[in-house]
Amino acid sequence: MIALLTRLAVFASGCLVCVVWLDLADAAQPRQPARSSAPPKCGCDDKQAMQRDIDDSKWLANAHKEKAEELQEAEEELYRSMGRSLADGSDAMAALWSSYNSWEGGTGQGTVRAEFETARKYQGSIVVTFNAETNRPDPAQLDRARKRAACLAIAEGITLHEQKHADVRTAGGGRYSRPSQLAREEADHYETEAKFVQAAIDALSCPQAQGTGSDTGERFAQRERVQRARVRVAAYADSIS
Repeated sequence: MIALLTRLAVFASGCLVCVVWLDLADAAQPRQPARSSAPPKCGCDDKQAMQRDIDDSKWLANAHKEKAEELQEAEEELYRSMGRSLADGSDAMAALWSSYNSWEGGTGQGTVRAEFETARKYQGSIVVTFNAETNRPDPAQLDRARKRAACLAIAEGITLHEQKHADVRTAGGGRYSRPSQLAREEADHYETEAKFVQAAIDALSCPQAQGTGSDTGERFAQRERVQRARVRVAAYADSIS
């Protein structure tokens, strides 16, 4: 998702480009066609696609954590040489923001999207633009990404990711003075997305032949927790549609 964060005072501009779904996996996997309606509820046959989505989100979370650590080292060097107040508004900090924005929001060599597509064997990306001024994702782009998801829990995970960006700004956050902070926010929301889809897998009641044990009280409780989370995600989706 591409989100342009408008600068206030000394806060630099940053972009959130969350790779939320990709068009094509490796050549052996067929492209998921777009639907005219929401994807179907996830079932046992969708576990492989759900696991891949979890692994994608974890990969992206780790990539953003590593980028945050790299940026923080450079930021702390600026603080040591200039002091915090001067460094935050300096040309050197602006250059770090520019570098991060290029990595996060660009395409081609040296960007997170290119690294991800290579590592996860994808070709072509779908992104959802998040507008920090309106505190809303682009509804048409979000709708497109949701309709291309393999099943409903994956689509809901995408929406939840966007909702978390909105929640940060609704609570007064998101006005960052250095890019490592923005990278960590992105990592956090990818982790949240992965946990949401994992909870949906755990809540499935699948035959043992498909690799799960018998249904248990814990699985019933898990389904109730997932359902409550889905109600919140659905309410957010309705509010931005």
